[in-house]
Amino acid sequence: MKKKINFIIPCPYCGAEYLPGEIFLPKAFLGEPRHIDKDDNGKIISFVGSNMDTYESYTCDFCGATFKVKATVNMVPRPDVKHDFSKPYRVSLEEEEILLEEN
Repeated sequence: MKKKINFIIPCPYCGAEYLPGEIFLPKAFLGEPRHIDKDDNGKIISFVGSNMDTYESYTCDFCGATFKVKATVNMVPRPDVKHDFSKPYRVSLEEEEILLEEN
C-alpha cells in the first residue's frame, strides 16, 4: 500500500530523499521532559530532562556527504468541540430500531 508522503528531506548534494524518521531520533527530537513543575495556572516553571532538539546531522547513504537538517515545527492546539462537556448538551434517550424481516 502506497502512503502519502508529507515530508521529504533531500540530500543537498545528490538529491537522495529521506523521511524524517530516517534522520531524527524520536526521543531526541521530541525531548524527554520529566519532573515538570507548573504554577497554579498550569504554566511551566521548570523541568528536568531534555527539550526538543530540532537540529540533526546526517551522512548521505548514497553520496557519503554530511549535511545538516533543521526542523521547523508548528503545533496548533484546537478545541475539541465534539468532546467538550463544559457546556450544556442533549442526549436522546430514544433508541433507533432496525427491524429485519426473517424468511
